[in-house]
Amino acid sequence: MKNLSLRQRIFGATALAAIAILLVFYFLLWKPTSNKIATESGALSQAQQQLTSLNGQVSSLKSFQQELPAAQAEANRLTSAIPSTPELSSFILALNTISQKSGISFLSISPSQAIAASVGSTATTVANPNLYQVEIGLQVGGGYFQVLDFINRLDHLPRLVTVNSVNLTSSNSTTNAASSTSTTVAANTGTQLAASLKLTIYSQSAPLGEPGSPSTGPVGATTKLAPPANPASTTAG
Repeated sequence: MKNLSLRQRIFGATALAAIAILLVFYFLLWKPTSNKIATESGALSQAQQQLTSLNGQVSSLKSFQQELPAAQAEANRLTSAIPSTPELSSFILALNTISQKSGISFLSISPSQAIAASVGSTATTVANPNLYQVEIGLQVGGGYFQVLDFINRLDHLPRLVTVNSVNLTSSNSTTNAASSTSTTVAANTGTQLAASLKLTIYSQSAPLGEPGSPSTGPVGATTKLAPPANPASTTAG
């Protein structure tokens, strides 16, 4: 050491000081900053992924928003077809309206008690607690085309209606007019017919005191609705 010159000593001391400065810089500044940058970079990458996901959700929401009116219209249609309660009084009014438009001479209605609808195959039928049905008997009188128009209008009601059976008889005869020959004669001669229909309407629930609604009276009661003022002047259509 004694043999080292002053210049070498200064150079060595400078080198050691530089190394010490580099070590201090690395451990106190560079390494913490690098770790922070790596952490922030990972957070940024995660945030970008979340942003991409959110942008996808926004696009989906915009698509759903565009489809919402159609979905709402479909929901309203289904609610009209199968309301929350039987709403028999509203159904009777609808029947009265189409009976007058069809020109039939009278209309009577006999509702049964609302019961849980059956679903499934014939061998494994079970009651559906979310769907109820009301069986309805109708008596309709009028000309062949008037009765046919009335039945066609049933199919176009907002309410879901199942026509289970139709029995036609001539008003001046007890002969069943359901055969093709009798029906053809009735259509061509203007014979007045009496039509007996069995219908089913549906609801999502059945409040106590049904059939239909609490105001419809006892089970099996028959309600007669007023015929149009001048059935002869009403044309089918």
